[in-house]
Amino acid sequence: MSNTASPTATFSLTEAREIVSDLYVPNRWIYWLDYGLTIAVAHTLFLALASITLWFDGPESWKWALLGVGYVIDVLLYYRGSIFIHELTHLRVGTFNAFRVFWNATYGVPLLVPSFLYFLHLDHHRRKCYGTREDGEYVALEYMSKWYIVLFLIAPLLLPALAVFRFLVLSSVGWLIPAFRRQVHRARSSLAMDLRYERPLPTAAGLRMILLQEASCFLWIVGVIFLLTTSLRTMAIPLLIQGYATLAGIAMLNGFRALITHRWSGDETHMTFLQQLLDSVNFPRRGIGEIWAPVGQRFHATHHLFPSIPYHNLGIAHRRLIAQLPEDSPYRLTASYSGWKSFADVWQRAGSRRHENPIRWLF
Repeated sequence: MSNTASPTATFSLTEAREIVSDLYVPNRWIYWLDYGLTIAVAHTLFLALASITLWFDGPESWKWALLGVGYVIDVLLYYRGSIFIHELTHLRVGTFNAFRVFWNATYGVPLLVPSFLYFLHLDHHRRKCYGTREDGEYVALEYMSKWYIVLFLIAPLLLPALAVFRFLVLSSVGWLIPAFRRQVHRARSSLAMDLRYERPLPTAAGLRMILLQEASCFLWIVGVIFLLTTSLRTMAIPLLIQGYATLAGIAMLNGFRALITHRWSGDETHMTFLQQLLDSVNFPRRGIGEIWAPVGQRFHATHHLFPSIPYHNLGIAHRRLIAQLPEDSPYRLTASYSGWKSFADVWQRAGSRRHENPIRWLF
């Protein structure tokens, strides 16, 4: 980061756009190969771990060591695959249709995170919505207790059970009662950080797509329950336990990433373009950052500048901007070189400010 970078210096979006003007076209081969290999290895490893007693006859201590190491690797692989839901949201409507179906069939439905749950992300990128009550992916952490962070990081332990309840119970009741269906859509159909967030009702075409994904998740759960009632339950139970633990691990890792890719300095009022830029964080240092912030998430501030740039070009975009923008450009202030330091900063600032209406900030 430049020592002369200043938050008050002028930032020219026009100049920045010219620098990255050739980086907006997504490469289909990269999407298919990256995600395809990731999910193939993840599923294979998952099944290998679940059936370890069938193929491993070594010492018990070695078996548990293999299970532990394999579990961590598998969570990281599935976590990488999960981030593609973010890419689906940003890909232009009507494109990558086969890839969308493939992702939902191999990840969204089996892991109970169909792509419609992430439609709220588009509001996170609308400048009039970012950081306000209309942004379901933003919480004003400086006004909230540190307990919110604690709860946010441990809540994933319950998410698999809540996902089953959402798609088995709430979906089926909603199909029978339209008014309940609308409430479920508004308040229980988004991967939101702000529990108060309510999404708008869908269009007719959007509702058909949502119903298809809901029905697929419902049938998947029913199929798993059916296996538990058959002679195959001795195989299904270990798969179920491992699946629950894997989903919880993915969600906890994603929660950590989500907490440190912003600085959360907003107060739910409109933020200027420059404030939004400086509220977002890049992690340009290579290495372990690619593990906990894969698929372009290391360059989160760059992504907020140019949401339409595909993930495989964000690193190129960042390096060009660093090389060609002025030395005092505020863009340089988006860099962080340690995820743990960023987490410590978020933790320290949580609850450091008081709101005039504290009832709104129970946590």
